[in-house]
Amino acid sequence: MPRKSHDSFILDFTIDRGSEEDLANQIYSNIRSKIILRDYPCGFKLPGIRAIAAQLKVSKSTVSRAIKKLKNEGYLEGGERCDFVVTDIANKITVEKPPPEQIPQPNPASRRQKSMMSKEFVYFRNSRLQNQNSPGYFHSCKPDFSNFPKDIWCNLQKEDFNTNNINSILGESDPQGHLPLRQAIVKYLKNEVCFENVEESQIIIVSGTQEAINLACRVLVDPGDAVCIEDPGYIYARDAFLSMGANLIPVPVDDEGINVKSMSQEITARMAYVTPSHQFPLGVTMSKDRRTELLTWAEKHDTWILEDIYDHTLVTTNEIKQSLKEIDTNNRVIYIDSFNKTLFSGLRLGYMVVPHDLVDSFVGACIVSRLYLPLINQRVLTEFMETGNFVKYINKMREIYEQRRTMFKKEIQKLKSELIEIPDEINRAHIVLKLPDGTDDVLISKELSEKGLSIAALSKYYDKKTEKTPRGLVIGCISVKKEEIEEKVNILKQILQNNGLIPILGEAT
Repeated sequence: MPRKSHDSFILDFTIDRGSEEDLANQIYSNIRSKIILRDYPCGFKLPGIRAIAAQLKVSKSTVSRAIKKLKNEGYLEGGERCDFVVTDIANKITVEKPPPEQIPQPNPASRRQKSMMSKEFVYFRNSRLQNQNSPGYFHSCKPDFSNFPKDIWCNLQKEDFNTNNINSILGESDPQGHLPLRQAIVKYLKNEVCFENVEESQIIIVSGTQEAINLACRVLVDPGDAVCIEDPGYIYARDAFLSMGANLIPVPVDDEGINVKSMSQEITARMAYVTPSHQFPLGVTMSKDRRTELLTWAEKHDTWILEDIYDHTLVTTNEIKQSLKEIDTNNRVIYIDSFNKTLFSGLRLGYMVVPHDLVDSFVGACIVSRLYLPLINQRVLTEFMETGNFVKYINKMREIYEQRRTMFKKEIQKLKSELIEIPDEINRAHIVLKLPDGTDDVLISKELSEKGLSIAALSKYYDKKTEKTPRGLVIGCISVKKEEIEEKVNILKQILQNNGLIPILGEAT
């Protein structure tokens, strides 16, 4: 409880300047709450308007409005040439003290943490929580795990426990990652992805894309440094950069990928984050000329490229394009891939391929930021890859996903209308259904969610939403079983009809 004298009195509440609530009303609400809860008891003296304004760093007129309201309602008296004194009004009010979690608390978040709590972040976070235990029909980033060979995985883990020393299984791993796993990844990259120039010493094991971004920022980006990102782009990558204090430079994406010419002025940028093989969410593949432009830009300005290959294991081999890392002759590219979308999201394993000169710095960042990743899953994944089960599984899933895409192509034609643009090619994990300018795609996404479809609004992936921001729906092509696709597309069609985007049969067009 604060002292009953205002000498050296420090207000024990704060105000939130980022809130939409008026500052004067925040001051009023905090003081009123303290009086009602008897934290400021009858007879307690508050400092004058000037002192309160100085402590809260607001204008005297703001404090004056709050105090005036408290006096008018009978909570305070005095104040013109003497202290403000709490009245006995609290004794006349019967109130149960709320539990601690309901009492307003100071916001402990740092400025950079607050900067990432955008409406878009909250939108996707809520969407992720809603779909955490749901089938995630048409989710753009949620492959089907129902065919995962869990018996093989469990047997490999059981065999590991039965044949190896328990300390080697449950102990600490190499901060860079389990060496046999790094060796298995190199073998996979060389044999299956045609990745020629890669060594096990360049592999850094991470928990996923966001940790890879965090590590890259720790090593290469100082708070306030500029980072170029695709616009529209992957929202969680954007927020990972913001959480590390980066200054984001949104760069438009066209039919050939990120527009390098518009980046030419960003000569101070420390990094560019791109998804060249299948841009997320627009789905374009970066052209050969654009890749050359990007690598030239990075070399000219002594900057780095973070290449996220997020869905290459979900498509047939002949659709995989050569990565930026493979054609990078100046060691400017850091390559990121994840097993979480390929195998199962709870695995929490991925990897980075970094230039030789940066390996020690990245390992140092691993030690500082998280020290070790759990060893058990790394060991089982190693065996899963070395026994050929990984390649066998992804080849099986590519066939299943191709069958689903074929069915999806057929059913999605039901949505064809003058107001909806369906892409000509559907050969990756998701598509964008383009809607007319001004369409409330966020509302449509919400209506679809209520019907069990996890389809995100395209406009939410843009850095700044204006009237000219493209509208559409980001639809996953592989997350729905073949026998369920027709039913789910019909639900989508019904919602679009309800919003006037598809004519109802029999109506005049």
